[in-house]
Amino acid sequence: MTASYARFGGGYDRLTAGYARFGGGYDCLTASYARFRGGYDRLTASYARSRGGYDRLTVGYARFGGGYDCLTVGYARFGGGYDCLTASYARFRGGYDRLNARYARFSGGYDRLAAGYARFRGGYDRLTAGYARFGGGYDRLTARYARFSGGFD
Repeated sequence: MTASYARFGGGYDRLTAGYARFGGGYDCLTASYARFRGGYDRLTASYARSRGGYDRLTVGYARFGGGYDCLTVGYARFGGGYDCLTASYARFRGGYDRLNARYARFSGGYDRLAAGYARFRGGYDRLTAGYARFGGGYDRLTARYARFSGGFD
């Protein structure tokens, strides 16, 4: 992972290097800022500006495009999805995420984050390695594999 990268929807995501490109935007996860659709997010600086709003990331959540993302653990989900990262739980659109408890419930599904994968709308993501795949791409997470929409990585 540290030396690796992932290709998502025609873009490249360098996760451990501190940024990711999702849907024409940029996400800086470990780095101290991120650019999201014309806005800038400073993650380690504990706030982010996304579409005229502010996100406190080190506290463990961020609101992007009507959704919430937890970025400090090193990944972010965008486009109406959910992310659980450092905080011990997160409530996203009527759902609850218990991270320290090693599972999360998203939209009627369950995500086991510490175990190294997550189920997002019919797909699986391995999150402990620090990133997540969205939109028909592939992610190499730990040293293992991840199943996304009928594909294997």
